[in-house]
Amino acid sequence: MASYSVIAFGCKVNQVEAQAIREQLERLGFAPAAEGQPPDVVVLHTCAVTAEAMRKIRQRLRSVRRRLPNAILAVSGCYVIAEPRALANAGEIDLAEKHWPRLVNALRAAAIPGPTEEEIGKEDRISAGRTKRQNETTKTHPEAIAITTQSAAQTSPPDPIRSDPPVCVKNQSPTGLTSRIETISRLDGHHRAFVKIQDGCDCFCAYCIVPHLRNELRSKPVEQAVEEVAALLDGGYREIILVGIHLGAWGQPTTKNSGPSRLPALLAPLLELDAPGDAPWRIRLSSIEAREVTDELLELMTHPRVCPHLHLPLQSGSDNVLRRMGRPTTAAAFRETVARARRVLDRPAISADVIVGFPGETDADFQATLDLCREIGFAKTHVFPYSLRSGTRAAEMPDHVPTVVRRQRARVLRELSEERAADFVAQFVGQRERVIPERTDPKRQTASGHADRYFQIAVPSTAPLGALLEVEITTVENARALARLT
Repeated sequence: MASYSVIAFGCKVNQVEAQAIREQLERLGFAPAAEGQPPDVVVLHTCAVTAEAMRKIRQRLRSVRRRLPNAILAVSGCYVIAEPRALANAGEIDLAEKHWPRLVNALRAAAIPGPTEEEIGKEDRISAGRTKRQNETTKTHPEAIAITTQSAAQTSPPDPIRSDPPVCVKNQSPTGLTSRIETISRLDGHHRAFVKIQDGCDCFCAYCIVPHLRNELRSKPVEQAVEEVAALLDGGYREIILVGIHLGAWGQPTTKNSGPSRLPALLAPLLELDAPGDAPWRIRLSSIEAREVTDELLELMTHPRVCPHLHLPLQSGSDNVLRRMGRPTTAAAFRETVARARRVLDRPAISADVIVGFPGETDADFQATLDLCREIGFAKTHVFPYSLRSGTRAAEMPDHVPTVVRRQRARVLRELSEERAADFVAQFVGQRERVIPERTDPKRQTASGHADRYFQIAVPSTAPLGALLEVEITTVENARALARLT
């Protein structure tokens, strides 16, 4: 039996897709590589959101090829869409396909005995028993990087789940609802499960490459999401995180003039599910735009199963910068969303993404961002110095901020963010909170995980990993709570 290893890069959506690859490989006869044993097939499911992300992927490709010279090395995901020629010229890989189901079918033909070399065909000879790699072909003919899967389709039975491409597929309904969204039964290496309910974004913010790679919006139907979440609860998961490329656009074919978010129509039936034995469980929303946080959604979030946590991508506190970014909000509108959330929810955690040093950002613009972050007091802030990404509008803008200034601004904002995060957690000392322990620290003899409000809580290492526990917070150290089991 051929063995595999799948390595995922990037966002939570990519983690789900990588898990779908694992499960489909297993349906087709592959087995996970045993610890310490070299796999026959290695799949890198890639990210292309920044130049640095792609650099790390190229580095990993070279490392894997050096360690596993005889393995079939395959690449799927956004990097294949973004830089196919660069991948072809890299020379380390055997197969590449942006649509992972096609890649899996080709890998089946490559690694599992059955079809002869003649049946596979000369153009797919890379697949015959891992006896010959096609590096020279891909160097000479870069278009070969998008390997044809016609022969694999001829020699393999139909995909028992779905073989349609998972990205850039035309919508079949005015809501974008389609069954062609990955469904998983587990999430290897995680004690919290991600459920992908949406794919695609057509906002085209000036700094973002994602809409150039995944610009067709698709959404998972309610009944499919309910079935998937119920199965994950049956499998022992006690936190479900709803994820998507543009989560708030669930059920809509575009983000442009599409009206209020329809996400409540999906969330409501999920909250009616019960875990086996009436075990407690919770559900969390991943990143959602501030303008998509409706009163209806906030009302649903008062349900005890919903984590009182909103992650809102702010990006800047300056309206001037927001306009240049092409962001669909203003600083005032963002403030209003946060104020509404705090009126409805009990001390919600509001976290945010912020980019500093965007082209044209002045000292006054940065000060406006600092002021807004100080005023709101985010529970957590992900601070990113602007990184030039070729292919985006921002890359062609004038007045790029010097690297040293970008780094200095990021340092200042991170210091403020750490202070405000510690202040947020401190208010819960002496109170009860829920946590799912996810990892142990033998040195400290603790287990730690995320609270309902997302901050980290450390408990005694005797706590069972993956269980949703109620604890009492005793002290706070650098925005990390210490708690005792109740």
